[in-house]
Amino acid sequence: MKALFTALAAGAALVGVASAATQSATFDSDAEGFTTSGFGITWTATGGNPDGYIRLNDTVGGVGTLSVGPDLLVPLMVGGQISVDATFFSGSGRDHVGFGELTLSGGGFQRTVDMIAGNPPVGSWETYSVDLTAATWGLSDVDFATMLANIDAITLVVETTVGVNEVLGIDNFTVDTAAVPVPAAALLFAPLAGAALRRRRQR
Repeated sequence: MKALFTALAAGAALVGVASAATQSATFDSDAEGFTTSGFGITWTATGGNPDGYIRLNDTVGGVGTLSVGPDLLVPLMVGGQISVDATFFSGSGRDHVGFGELTLSGGGFQRTVDMIAGNPPVGSWETYSVDLTAATWGLSDVDFATMLANIDAITLVVETTVGVNEVLGIDNFTVDTAAVPVPAAALLFAPLAGAALRRRRQR
């Protein structure tokens, strides 16, 4: 009996503990629900980093943005990262200063950071990332945790040059997701189930 209570106590101490995970849009078969504003979006099967990617073509004036698909609108991990691969195919003119600004929205908060300094390289892929820390995003620890736990929109400014002419590629949009707590009941009753099974075998 003492061993059983010890196991139960250990299980209670572990309630809520689980490892975090990484979730990615690799665009291997489609655009994975990503949408654009001010840009055309085309899924391309080859030429990415590697394999499929989404090709963005500036079609109208204004500031073009990319909105991530619903599979990545999940609770994010405080202390994790968001990363993306980008490349520049063509375009000319003055650089757009807003390119690479990443905006997170959730829990009544919205914050923007400059994720990409300068334009991506021409003809090759580069990986960019930003830390998910309260200091980076300019919020208190509590408010930042609230925002990450309730993410409902993630957008990236993809306007690389001023004017209507640029074409770029995006691949491997990756987020570190928050750990999902293990249900208390699953942990607390697991020792009981094990003890019952052992008694049954002994019979």
